[in-house]
Amino acid sequence: SVNQSILSSLLDSSQPASSLVGAIDQGTSSSRFLLVTSDGCMLSTAQVEFEQCFPKSSPYNKSSASCVGWHEHDPFAIWDSVATCIVRTIEELSKHGLDLASDLTSH
Repeated sequence: SVNQSILSSLLDSSQPASSLVGAIDQGTSSSRFLLVTSDGCMLSTAQVEFEQCFPKSSPYNKSSASCVGWHEHDPFAIWDSVATCIVRTIEELSKHGLDLASDLTSH
């Protein structure tokens, strides 16, 4: 989702992308990418859920106890969900006239 009032003020500035910070919020069942201004105002968010695995047994559980309550994640699914969130954010803002793809840097 995009905050239209923040987007409008960014589009009116001379260097809109220089005042943005991206953050990844990694949860238990989903990844989220947040794009905020240097003032801390939320510009855009995207969220992608990923599958959780609930094993019946584990090589790390040497006792005969069950693995009830355990869950695992595929690291590639997490990576893909984060990348998808970032791409969705960039594509959504591009539709509204803010081209971040040409201005990306990491600090």
